[in-house]
Amino acid sequence: GRHPRQGRGGTRCCGGGRGERESGCSDAGILRDWDNLIHWLVGATLARTPRSRAGRGTTAALSIASNAPDVDIVATAGGAVKYLEWHRSLTHGPLGIAGLGVIAAALVWLGRRFHDARWPPKNPEPDATFSMLVAVSIIGVLLHVLMDLPTSYGTRLLSPFSWRWFA
Repeated sequence: GRHPRQGRGGTRCCGGGRGERESGCSDAGILRDWDNLIHWLVGATLARTPRSRAGRGTTAALSIASNAPDVDIVATAGGAVKYLEWHRSLTHGPLGIAGLGVIAAALVWLGRRFHDARWPPKNPEPDATFSMLVAVSIIGVLLHVLMDLPTSYGTRLLSPFSWRWFA
């Protein structure tokens, strides 16, 4: 059979358009394309647990928070070296987990207020409190970091206090 990402003109591995031998790509590279979808699915699945009964907004908070640590993608603006220098560091450490949890909760809280002012709900379910949104958002961010931990790339769990890699 053909390679899963093989096109008519030959192998197209990892979206690069070059063959597997030339690009050094493997089947693991294909899974990289799925990372954010998997992080989101874990957040959405967690939202279907009793946590979702914590009030309106928890599903959105978990969905946003479960992808928030990958905001470090903005480091690509500085080039590949800068990206590798900052990837899975501050956003995957204790300050990043707490900070991104609060930011995700604030985005949902403000978004819910804007949405309700513009389109008032007819039969609203009770809103989750801001502190509940923070709690579920921190859980979402933490699960993201824990899913990144066992990869061969690893994570700098203690940044900015320690830049040691854990895998």
